[in-house]
Amino acid sequence: MPRKLIVLLFLGRLLAAQSITVPNASFETANLTLSGPNGPYCNLIPNSAFAAYPLSGSVANWTATSTSTEAGAGADAFPSSVISANWNSKWWNGDNLAWMQINAAGTVSMSQTLSVVLQNNTTYTLSAIVGRRINAGLFNYALQLWAGSAMLASASNLSLAAGAFGTDSASYSTGANNPQAGQPLVIVLSSTGVNGSETEAHFDEIALSASTAVAINGVISASAFGGFSSIAPGTFIEIYGANLAGEARGWETSDFNGVSAPISLSGTSVSVGGQAAFVSYISPGQVNVLVPSNVSTGTQQITLTTAIGKSAPYNITVNALEPGLLAPASFMVDGTQYVTAMFADGTFVLPTGAISGINSRPAKPGEIVVLYGIGFGPVMPNIPAGELAEQATALASSLQMFIGGTAASVAYAGLAPTFTGLYQFNITVPNVPSGNAVPLTFTLGEVTGPQTLKIAVGN
Repeated sequence: MPRKLIVLLFLGRLLAAQSITVPNASFETANLTLSGPNGPYCNLIPNSAFAAYPLSGSVANWTATSTSTEAGAGADAFPSSVISANWNSKWWNGDNLAWMQINAAGTVSMSQTLSVVLQNNTTYTLSAIVGRRINAGLFNYALQLWAGSAMLASASNLSLAAGAFGTDSASYSTGANNPQAGQPLVIVLSSTGVNGSETEAHFDEIALSASTAVAINGVISASAFGGFSSIAPGTFIEIYGANLAGEARGWETSDFNGVSAPISLSGTSVSVGGQAAFVSYISPGQVNVLVPSNVSTGTQQITLTTAIGKSAPYNITVNALEPGLLAPASFMVDGTQYVTAMFADGTFVLPTGAISGINSRPAKPGEIVVLYGIGFGPVMPNIPAGELAEQATALASSLQMFIGGTAASVAYAGLAPTFTGLYQFNITVPNVPSGNAVPLTFTLGEVTGPQTLKIAVGN
């Protein structure tokens, strides 16, 4: 079994960000030199084949291109007298909004190159309000963020009814060494058409934000071992948030100093209750650490520090014990959560063929199976969290395990040899009736294991 624990990745939530100035974001600075039945407008497409849309006027900071000659794009203004014929209500800011139309296969777009460049360790979010005119034909759009000639993110999530509008956004996180870092940011608004149909889109209130702050949004004990909201000294925890690290990687043998686990990976470190935690995995949205053994119980603060800053404190409840057995989501079969139990030869204790690609069979009464856990507390002799276990140990608290309500003999209950923070339990299956989903429970001192787990027992 590898030193690195099973890692389950989750999406982190985005935190509030700082705004980047988008000049003429609502298209108010424009020279609307043309006039039509729906009001004044301008067209920036020089190769337009539309008689109604000659090249005329300008929109400050924005340029337009098209792969088809049957297209137009620019800014327009709908006087109050024609709004009801085109829109359910006025949704744009000010007088003007961006428009684009294409009547053939191809793409028409408006773009703006900003004065800011792409930065490492930053999350960007581009947003816009998009509208679909009542008497337009097809509706298609894309909202894109580029860095130089490379597209970073694109959004086209809205399916609007005629006359309606909505806000869409696209996000992109750069990481520590993005190949496009230093390239100017470019905003692209586009619409793609098909032959024989009119396709339109309107845009307004273009906004771009960037976040480089480190933020913790949630903490649980290791999800593969129960994922509890409270933690314990010497247990693995998962920290979720934003900008938690500049890359994704787990600890390696080279990160250890002898038998001591690292307290930092690639510049990311964590403090729990004022004590340096042992960092086992990092990524921008999730960091896994092993809580030090000497963290006090009660409400404690967790902070995370990277090269770009330190998070605000996150409060967590620390209990003396918070035991959980290894039972990842991948061992949930048809609604039944199986504990991860193994025979000495590496075969898993499950109904035969329960999980594709995993060699498994039920355990028989009298056979010894191995389970793993976290959060089971101190051991004797004492080996603190963060130090590899190089000898057999025994739990300081009394442990009882039950299969089908019958006590199982526990031959070993202590730290897993050559690991840190991981407990191993060698138990003998008692003489119980066979079944593919026999309950497995345990008590640790006065604590009853909170998980609902099953194990397969055969004749």
